[in-house]
Amino acid sequence: MKNVLKTALVTASVTALFVLSPMSHAKGDKFTKMDANSDGKISVDEYSAKMKKPERAPKRFARLDTDGDGFLNKEELATKLKKKKKNKE
Repeated sequence: MKNVLKTALVTASVTALFVLSPMSHAKGDKFTKMDANSDGKISVDEYSAKMKKPERAPKRFARLDTDGDGFLNKEELATKLKKKKKNKE
């Protein structure tokens, strides 16, 4: 019985964190829109497809890919969006 309660509590906590996350999969979420194949990461091709000037994508993508794994994750994209928002203010 304790394991069932523990599992339920953990599940509820994780769900709450996901729902409250600023980068959750809400309708209109930039990450979700860019992640064309819904694998949870953005490739340089997916990033390029959403840019107004795709020829600039590889260089910009490389700057954003801070962990160097060849993909953008939610945190890396969120950092870019925060900087962009801050510059507009």
